[in-house]
Amino acid sequence: MMSSDAIQYLQCGTEALVLEGYRCWSAGIITGDYSHWDKAWNMFGVKLGPKEGRLGLDDVTKFTKELGINAVEPFRTSPAGCGSLCRGEVLILGLLSGIQHDDETAMALCLDALVSPKQASAVLYKAEVLA
Repeated sequence: MMSSDAIQYLQCGTEALVLEGYRCWSAGIITGDYSHWDKAWNMFGVKLGPKEGRLGLDDVTKFTKELGINAVEPFRTSPAGCGSLCRGEVLILGLLSGIQHDDETAMALCLDALVSPKQASAVLYKAEVLA
């Protein structure tokens, strides 16, 4: 996805929140620098309020962990605030969008590209809760 297209798409509040939460949570896991998690918490708390923010970030966290355990290949993500989307991020957003819009074809294509068929149900469950 071209950078300007990604920026325009990410001006949608929910998508930006999920993507940035995913990026921050992943960065904390990869680097061991938990300030990334604080950044995610602050972002969710500001956008959703303390209670709803905590619940939203908890759903992002559970999905990220499940995906990280079951991904078919080492997962890459762009840094928080980046104006472009990497392949994995497009697949994640496509999966969540497919769930939200009852688009089983999009959902299945994205899920198949992200995880093995044996692990798909566990990841799909977490994605459904997040979506």
